[in-house]
This record gives sequence, C-alpha cells and structure tokens, in this order.
Amino acid sequence: MNRPERLNAGPGMDLTSSDSLASSSPESSGSDRAEHRLAGLLVLSLAAYVLILAASTLAESGILKLLALIFAPSVFFLMAVNWLFLPRLSEPVVSFQLPLLVYCAGIAGSTALNPGVEDVGDLLKLTLAPIFVSFGAVFEAHRKKTTWDNGMVRAALAFMVIVPLVVWGIQLATGATQLAARYVAGIFANLNNVGLYAVTLLCLFSILANRPIRKGVVHFVVGAMFGTLGLLQATVLALLICVGRLRYALLILGLLITVIALYVLIPEFGTLTRLKPVVDSIALLLSNQINLATVTFGELVSRLGTSDLSFLFRLKHWLELWTLYQNGNVLNWLFGFGSGSASELTTMRVVPHNDFIRYLFEFGLITLVGFCWLLIAIFKSVGRGWFTVPLATVALYFVSENLINNFLAMVIFFFCAGTLAQRLFMEKRATDATEVTDSKLA
Repeated sequence: MNRPERLNAGPGMDLTSSDSLASSSPESSGSDRAEHRLAGLLVLSLAAYVLILAASTLAESGILKLLALIFAPSVFFLMAVNWLFLPRLSEPVVSFQLPLLVYCAGIAGSTALNPGVEDVGDLLKLTLAPIFVSFGAVFEAHRKKTTWDNGMVRAALAFMVIVPLVVWGIQLATGATQLAARYVAGIFANLNNVGLYAVTLLCLFSILANRPIRKGVVHFVVGAMFGTLGLLQATVLALLICVGRLRYALLILGLLITVIALYVLIPEFGTLTRLKPVVDSIALLLSNQINLATVTFGELVSRLGTSDLSFLFRLKHWLELWTLYQNGNVLNWLFGFGSGSASELTTMRVVPHNDFIRYLFEFGLITLVGFCWLLIAIFKSVGRGWFTVPLATVALYFVSENLINNFLAMVIFFFCAGTLAQRLFMEKRATDATEVTDSKLA
C-alpha cells in the first residue's frame, strides 16, 4: 500500500507551520527545546564521529584510531542514556523488541561458544547498530518540531557531506589514493562503502526534512556514480519495488536499455568497464568449463584476461563458506563459528561480500533469523513510497557487499528506519481518529 509522502507527527502537531511553533506557551517551551535538541542529538554525535574518523585518516595516528573505536559505542550509550530519561508517553511506540532480542541473543550465544574474539570493536559495532531502530522510533514519538528547523542540525549534516570529500581530495592531491582506485576513499575503506554512505545520507536528509526525494534520476545517479555494480543493481530494484508504477518501470527500463546500448558501443566507458568481467564470468560458468569450488584465481585470470574477478570471487567465497557451514556441528549451525571466523577459516582470508551469509556463518541461524525478522518488521511498517527507496537500496545491497561493519552508515540506516516507521504509525493513528470523529458527527 502506498503511504502519504508528506507526514505530520500526529493529531494537532503541525510539523511545517511556523505559526504553531511561534504560539508555544512559555510553560511548554522548555520541554519543546529539550525534545528538539534530543531529535538532533544523533546527527551532531555522528558529525563528531566523522571529524574523528577524518583526523585519524589524515594523521594516520594510532591514538586517534583508538579514539574513533571508543567513540562509536559511546554514541550508542549517549543515546541510551537520553532514552532512559525520556518521559513516559501515552501514545504507543512501534516496537522492534522481539527481533532485536533474538538478534542479540544469537550474537551473545555465538560469543560465549566461540571465545577469543580478536576485534572486539567490530563485534560491538555490529551488535549495537541495529538497536538504533528503537531509538529512532522512540525519539520520533517525542518530537514536536521538524528537526530540519534546527540550524545546527543542517550544519552538522552539511559537515558530514563535506568533510569526507575534503579528506578524499587531500588523499588524491597527495597521491595517497587514485580516483579509479577500488580502495581507500576518504574516511572509508573502499568505494562500496562511500556509495553506501551517500545513500544513507539521502535517507537522513529526507527523514530530517520530512521531504522525500521523488526524482528517480537522483537515486539512479547516486547508485551509479561510484562505479559499484552491486549498489546500482540495488538502487534499480529498490525503485521498482518502492515506486514501481508503470511510468517509473518504463523509465528504469529505458535507463537499463541505454546502459546496455552504451556497453555494446563503448564498453570501456566509466562504470561500464565493470560489466565486461561479469558478462564473461557468467558465460564461463554456463559453459561448464570450470569447477568453481576447485578452480584457482590464477586460472580464472588466465581464462578471463582480467584481474577484476569480483563476481566470481563472491560466488567462490560463498560456496566455500556454505561448505564449511554444512560440515559444522549443530551448535555451529545455531550460533556460527564466531566473530571474524569468515576471514580466519577460509582460503581467501576476507569477510564475505554478503551480510546474510556472514551472519549465518559467524553468528549462526539464530542471529540471521533475528536480523531478517528485523528487516521484515521495518519494511512492513514503512511500506512503499519514495521515503523507503534509500532504505530498500541498503537492504538489497546487503546481498552483494559487506556493509554491517560500516557503523556510521548502519546507524543512520536503522535510525531512519525506526523514525519513519513511527512517523507513519502516528500518521495512521491520526487519520483513523479523524475518520472516527467524522463518522460520529455524521
């Protein structure tokens, strides 16, 4: 069901009217200021986190990297403390407690059965990030003003956009990285995470401003501009699923036909260079000339004439992980092999480029069920529409990339999801109450 794209917070709460804000009584102004400050707390905290990441990247300082590692969970605890001291509400709040409980129980069980975690920071970040969905819902329920009205929030969001670009520019100017490089891009490890961050910032803007980005071309450009096929595919699918009316489907079909035509005519142009290895890899698999489980990367490079094996690399890695998982015991099936085990136990020594497989292998079936349940609960709450496009893009991107390690982007994703779910819930309650009142008057 399509949802309204411009939302009010509830009955009697006009989020866009300056008259209603100006007429606040003196008695309520202190509470309003507190709730307004609370609504922008996360953005300001994340802006500070971006600053620390930028400084640690440029200075290459171990102390600053340690500070960034400590600051990440500190954002969670800051939000948790504010949540604990919020006044009780008479209005209900959208609950994600059950899937979060299953998710955290699975991770706790995995950690208990597989002690000796090497990277405690990563374990903490991927454990805490999904909980921000509840923070988003609770804080939205308390909000009385549009967060975008706060100049500090707007400045903080601009800061979060500009600083990573400045860091990237300095790296390019000093030769620390190259524009076409797949790794090291600003404060992020690779372009895949840059693209993820860009999508979550689009989502954060639309949620804060209560104004969705209704231009499919904007979403398409963001999905394509970093040369990551996985993000582009996720963006196209998200547009089809969330706003898939006939005219949008035809527009996307036209864009895809244009991309295919450009690939045929100028295959070496920009992002299109990533398509040829994928097409050749699919042809090689369909020819049955290789055994993916036993073929070496040297043989693949020789057969395909390129070192860009990201497509076959993923398939080969997933196959190895699935084989190891099948050969585990019942406890491994339920609780996985432990945090970081995907890179320790496989021949490729890297994390899977698929977060669902990673959850299954490292933390087991229980954690995977909790994570999938949480995503289902989110999208059941937010429905279809332009607000949902960035959220759906990230959820689909989980299939082909390692995203859950990106604490910054994951916090934004889950917080926005919870905020939107609560906002739509309150809008529906307001609409239902109005209809009941109208029917009684009639």
